[in-house]
Amino acid sequence: MSASRNPQSRFRILIPALIGLALLINMLGCSTVTAVNPPTFTPTAALSPTTTSTATATPVPTLDPIATELPALCSGPRVMFILLVGSDARSKGYRVGLADSIRLVRVDFTGPGIQILSFPRDLYVEIPGIEKHHGITHGKLNQAYLYGNPGYGYFDGTGQGPGLLALTLNQNFGVQTDHFVAVNLQSFVRMVDALGGIDLTLPEVIDGRVKGSRDTNRYFKVGGQHLNGYRTMLLARLRPQGDFQRV
Repeated sequence: MSASRNPQSRFRILIPALIGLALLINMLGCSTVTAVNPPTFTPTAALSPTTTSTATATPVPTLDPIATELPALCSGPRVMFILLVGSDARSKGYRVGLADSIRLVRVDFTGPGIQILSFPRDLYVEIPGIEKHHGITHGKLNQAYLYGNPGYGYFDGTGQGPGLLALTLNQNFGVQTDHFVAVNLQSFVRMVDALGGIDLTLPEVIDGRVKGSRDTNRYFKVGGQHLNGYRTMLLARLRPQGDFQRV
C-alpha cells in the first residue's frame, strides 16, 4: 500500500468520514433519533399522566470463530491406521505363524501424533470368510493371522494373514486398517541389532527361566540395561503373569 503524498488533503477527507461514522453508530445504537431541541409542554391539573415507553436494546449475536482446518503433513491423509503384527514364526518366511503381538497404530498427520492400541491375542472372536474350511467361524484372535497365511490358505481375500486379521478386527471391533506390517522373530532380532540394541528400564525383575535353568539370557534385572536383538526378543515374548500383564 502506498502512502498519500498530501497528508493535509487526506486528513480533510478523513474528518467527514469519521463524523458520518459516529452519527451512523449513534443512530444504529438507538431505536430513534432524538431531536436537538425537543418542544416543552406545561402540564395542567386536568391532564392525565402518560406512560413513557422505554426502548429495549436488541442483543447483538456473538459469532463463533470459524476453525481453520490444519493441512496434512508429508502430503499424506489426515489420519492413517496401520496394523502391526509380531509373528511367532521362527523361520525366515511367513507361510505360518500366529500373531503373537497385535497393535493398531493411529497416525495423525495434522496434530501431528501417534497413538497405539494393543489387542490381546487370546480374545475369542468371530473370524469371517473361512467357514468353508472345516466349518471354522470363531477362534482366538491370533489364529486369524495363521489361517490367512499361505501355509493354511483359508482366506481368499487380499493380504493373506494380515488381511484376514484386519478383516477380523473390523468384524468384531469396527477397526479400520489402511496398511499392515508383519515381522517374524528373525526379522525382529535383526531390526533391533541394526539399531545397535535397545536401552530400557525395568521396574521389577523378570525371570523367564524354567525351574532349574541357569540361562542368564532369560533373566532380566531391575533397572536400566542395554539389550541386543536376541535378548529383546526373549523379553518381548515373556509373560510370567499372563498376556494382559505383558500387553
